[in-house]
Amino acid sequence: MRSRLSQPVSNNTAFDYSDPIAVQRPADFDAFWDRLLQQAQSIPLNPTQEPVPLRSTPEVDVFLVHYDSLDGVRIAGWYCLPRERSGKLPAIAFMPGYIGEPDIPRAAVSKGYATFGVITRGKPALSQLKLLTSRC
Repeated sequence: MRSRLSQPVSNNTAFDYSDPIAVQRPADFDAFWDRLLQQAQSIPLNPTQEPVPLRSTPEVDVFLVHYDSLDGVRIAGWYCLPRERSGKLPAIAFMPGYIGEPDIPRAAVSKGYATFGVITRGKPALSQLKLLTSRC
């Protein structure tokens, strides 16, 4: 395998974008995702919502939410609402990626949005979430 850098690795590393990685779409790509989405849609969410006063602010109510997902995994997330609200709100969902840390998405709430920050499967451990929601 040859290096794809146009110069040696250094503080000024450059990537040669004229040589893209060749990726082949698997023959069963669409069928795989169709099956997975159908399976996910058949799972009752069984959502729970717990207020988290220690993470809330005078302007933002923060809740720890859990719901059921594939493989019997319970997914967690941070749900934030403006403290002063009435009626339905537009919403923004934040997906941090697996490497990212699950921030509590308070910033957009000041602009009138409800926000939900998904905590990626396996991050952080449920015991750590309990520490984030209670006094130590």
